[in-house]
Amino acid sequence: MSYTKTNWKDRVVEHPQRYTLVDNGDGTYTITPAPGTVIEEGTPVNASRMNKIEDQIELLSVQPLYLKSATYDSANDQIDCVFAAGQIELFNGDSRVLVQVNDDATYSINAPAINTTYYIFLQPDGTFTHNTTGNVPAGSVFVWEVATGAAVDEITKTDRRYQISGVGAKLAAHLADYANYQRKVRMGAM
Repeated sequence: MSYTKTNWKDRVVEHPQRYTLVDNGDGTYTITPAPGTVIEEGTPVNASRMNKIEDQIELLSVQPLYLKSATYDSANDQIDCVFAAGQIELFNGDSRVLVQVNDDATYSINAPAINTTYYIFLQPDGTFTHNTTGNVPAGSVFVWEVATGAAVDEITKTDRRYQISGVGAKLAAHLADYANYQRKVRMGAM
């Protein structure tokens, strides 16, 4: 679904702060705007328009982090891995950590070797690290695999986010618990 941008316009009137006051005779008053000439109607602020904004914010907030590209930079002898802005949920014991990368991030693998697999990990502080053993550094999550072929510029990349050990099961349990909670709230049990 594509997003259609709203070109917001201010309401412009001759007298923006002018009102008429009518005594209702019962101790109350009716205040009615008296703007004079309306120069620009402006964009109405209503639930439909505001919910459109909220929907787009929600879509952006759940964008998963992913590797956009992995290219060899011969001038610097490195593989530049460009990750798109997004997020990943990590579990550390019973604690949930949401790692957000707000802008595209470039992580470089310096002096790559031929026929080598590099395992890339996201750390809880939003930075990346890698190794060639596949051993997961404490608190990190395995996100991508970048491998070189017979030449360092022959690169393949493989998404490994789905292989995050235990996270899928914990996330499923978390979602089930949350669904139960929501159902109880709707039924008035909470």
